Amino acid sequence: MRITQNMMFRIANEAIRRNAIKLIKSQEQISTGKRINKPSDDPVDTGDILNLRTSISKTNQFLSNDDRATSILSSMDSALQLLSGLIIRAKSLTVQAANDAVMSPENKIQLAIDLTGMLQELIEVANTQYMDQYIFSGNKIRTQTLTPLGIQTNALPGNSGNAEITATDIKDMTKYTFDNYTITFTSPPVPPSYTVTNQRTGEVIATGTYTSGAEIVFDGFSVTISDLVGSPQNGDSFEVITDNVGTYQGDTNSMNIEIDDELMVDITLTGDRIFKGVGGGTDIIQSFVDLIRALRQNDIDEINEGLANLDNSQEQILDFLSVAGAKQNEVNNISEKLKDLLIVQKSVLSKIEDADMIEASSEFAKDQFAFQTTLKANAQILQQSLLDYLK
Repeated sequence: MRITQNMMFRIANEAIRRNAIKLIKSQEQISTGKRINKPSDDPVDTGDILNLRTSISKTNQFLSNDDRATSILSSMDSALQLLSGLIIRAKSLTVQAANDAVMSPENKIQLAIDLTGMLQELIEVANTQYMDQYIFSGNKIRTQTLTPLGIQTNALPGNSGNAEITATDIKDMTKYTFDNYTITFTSPPVPPSYTVTNQRTGEVIATGTYTSGAEIVFDGFSVTISDLVGSPQNGDSFEVITDNVGTYQGDTNSMNIEIDDELMVDITLTGDRIFKGVGGGTDIIQSFVDLIRALRQNDIDEINEGLANLDNSQEQILDFLSVAGAKQNEVNNISEKLKDLLIVQKSVLSKIEDADMIEASSEFAKDQFAFQTTLKANAQILQQSLLDYLK
């Protein structure tokens, strides 16, 4: 068989190509540290690698879920610890108030002011957020858990005038009574006169002549009523509500997080049960409000009842701390198991796809030598040309 120059070129090219492919593969293994870099490197093991990577991704997602659950439960625990401290402090201050010989009525009013500040702190803690999510609002994570201290107003049915409340303000928080009021207008005279009545006591606490847009001030609050088309008419009334504090605005739905394969953990601790006593507990918010009123009125029996309610409130918070702790332990145990599983999964994956670097380096040196030898051999064979035969 006659070996043509063209055949020699093809054979040489094929030898160079084959050795170049082997060299590139061994070089790729060294640079990536992987024995298998594409399915064609090992079709059988590639399937196992894909399955393992899917499992590792799933385990990492569960661990991420566990971290989120742990962070939320930790935030709950910290908030409940703060609430427990507030209640203990409130109780220690109130114990003296139950004894007339120890605390004067004036000092009890000052204590009521201090407890009002504590109640504000309590509501702020109840409205704790984790990553802009209210942790005690059930599934309504974008909704504030409890309403803060403030003023709400309503025009009572049957008003015939066209005036409306255009502004409200708390002028003096130290006078905050948690009472509701009715502003009633009388006409004639012109302009109308008004009376402000405490709904709980029936006491008239403020009177005056109406001026559109002027503040009506009473018990540390101010309300501005303005004409729209005409003045308030005789008998027109407006309600001012200040006791709608600490109203629960969340829901009772569970917030579940998948912490393992087909394992959900309910991390819900809703504010209606913790702070409002829904389900047979103590309404902590109302207990503070009643105690503040009792201190302002120097009502010893109500003060003693308030102390008992603080004891119940403290026990209630401790119960929920135990619940939060149990949930944290459950999540932590699963998390530790997943971390161990992840180590095993990564180890198995490494054994399948990682290259033996000593062997890979040796293979690379061998392939490199073979490739260079092929280049030299073929260079000597193919250096002859037509001119060489014409010499």
